[in-house]
Amino acid sequence: MADQHILRLPITGADDDSCVIVNAVSNGPLPLDVKLLASEGNYPFVGQSKLTSEDIVCCYSLIFIVNRMVQLSSVGSAN
Repeated sequence: MADQHILRLPITGADDDSCVIVNAVSNGPLPLDVKLLASEGNYPFVGQSKLTSEDIVCCYSLIFIVNRMVQLSSVGSAN
């Protein structure tokens, strides 16, 4: 059976305990090969991702660049 996780994500800006429930199911050999089934209580959402190793390298590079930009901007704003 495929690995799966149930996630409860709060809805930003909601005045109550509104959330989105997500069922993340492994959908392939790579960590980011996932199928997502979700609902906020009214409408279902379905999505899936199959990433290649090149996609993953690009994602990590983008995350590194964004983190570096945030670090540099926080240093600049402290001066």
